[in-house]
This record gives sequence, structure tokens and C-alpha cells, in this order.
Amino acid sequence: MKVLDLPTVVHEDNAACIHQMKSGYIKGDRTKHIAPKMFHTKELIDKSVIDLQYVKSDDNVADIFTKSLPAYKHWAIMPKLGLRSLRELELDSKRCI
Repeated sequence: MKVLDLPTVVHEDNAACIHQMKSGYIKGDRTKHIAPKMFHTKELIDKSVIDLQYVKSDDNVADIFTKSLPAYKHWAIMPKLGLRSLRELELDSKRCI
């Protein structure tokens, strides 16, 4: 199987959002005016174009880009993204010399 044949994985930390996207219907007073053709995600899920997966909020690395986080959470997410502090890079460069 080619990589292109695999569905795109979408990680979501909101279980209600996942349920609504998989059911193809979003209930709410603020969404009444949106045309049904805009709810295209159910079709994409049914065709295995995308795969919605639940991720715990504590493990959601995208939070670093979308929210103001407490320092401990920021520093916990950084290595998961492959990011390092300048201090770490300076120490590594000194070890290599």
C-alpha cells in the first residue's frame, strides 16, 4: 500500500467534535444557517480520505501553536515536536568541539 493511499490522520482533543464530524451533522443555534453541503467531513471519513483520532488534551502538541500555555506544559511539548532551547544547542555545540 502506498503512503498516498493511507488516510490523512486528524488528531482532535474534543470528543464531541469528533462525534459530530463522524455523524455528519452539527447541532447548534449558531450553525443553522450553514448549508449542509459545507459539512463535507463525514463524506471524507466514509471514503477513508481522513481518519479522525482522539488525542488527550495533555498530549495535544498543537496546543503550543494555538494557546497560551503554562511554562511546564510548553517545555513538555517542545521535545515532542523536535524543538530544543538555544541553551541546549549551545551545550551540544560545545561538546562537539
